[in-house]
Amino acid sequence: MVRFGGLVTRAALLCGASAFAVLLVLVSHGVVKADDTWIVWVAVAQAVCTSVEPTRSLVETWRRPGRRRMHADLSRVLQQGTFRIADQAGVSVQSLGLSVFRLPGSPRKRALEQIQRHRFDDHPGPSHIRWTRGKGLVGLCWLEQAPVHRDLRRIAVQVRRNSVRAYAAAGDASAGLSLTEFERVAAKYAEVYAMPVNDAAGTMIGILVVDIPFQAGTNGAPRLSRPDVEQAIATVAVLAGRLLS
Repeated sequence: MVRFGGLVTRAALLCGASAFAVLLVLVSHGVVKADDTWIVWVAVAQAVCTSVEPTRSLVETWRRPGRRRMHADLSRVLQQGTFRIADQAGVSVQSLGLSVFRLPGSPRKRALEQIQRHRFDDHPGPSHIRWTRGKGLVGLCWLEQAPVHRDLRRIAVQVRRNSVRAYAAAGDASAGLSLTEFERVAAKYAEVYAMPVNDAAGTMIGILVVDIPFQAGTNGAPRLSRPDVEQAIATVAVLAGRLLS
């Protein structure tokens, strides 16, 4: 976006300079009468063109501190939420992962934007998948605008044995994912919980994703679907919504 904006700015400057040069040529040849109205309008156009870049830089400078504060506050919310959710779920805080995505603000953008990711351990690493509406469990949460929880332990085991068969039998966990993308994420996680992030008016503006990696070795019943855990996840989602609004 910044690169595109720079191209537009340079094009505007070039157009303004070219228009001014053409006008001077026309005046010198007597084609156009050099009255005050022409000069004023061309001067205004030139001033607007040359002020585009400084104005954009000023706006970005004004917004930057607010963005830094938002990211810092969101990071603290995710850290504190990790401890709370891990305690309620009975899993290691080092393995639990939390991510916040923002819904695209423009119709031209189809993928979620990852705003913050928190995990005390480096593994598993980011999947680098563009989550679109209806794609995988994250995209399913976006599509349905409702919480989505899946116990993926069986799928993760199947992927290690035969990824093609696991892909065919994964249902909505593989919706919209290519086989390569499915192999990249399905073997990583034991559980995934995606919850809508809403603003004060109740409009969905993002998604909070909580995951337990496969190597965490959880046994028995799923951990993230317990009522107390769901409440802890919902609290983090509410706090994230206040910061993103």
